[in-house]
Amino acid sequence: MAYYDTNGDGTISLEDEIDPEHMAEINAYCDFNGDGVTDSCEVHSCIVMIENEWRAEYCPEGYP
Repeated sequence: MAYYDTNGDGTISLEDEIDPEHMAEINAYCDFNGDGVTDSCEVHSCIVMIENEWRAEYCPEGYP
């Protein structure tokens, strides 16, 4: 998250050096509470969700 959190406040928001289109995409996937910013806990949850979706699609059934 450090790459996007350019102002060091612990969130990814439009106050960081990020274009609004990219911010909207991040929030669409990762802003779980709908407050317009993506904090470090949401980033973690988002990564876990995406990893699980990938495994469900590409790993053989029964794979741990």
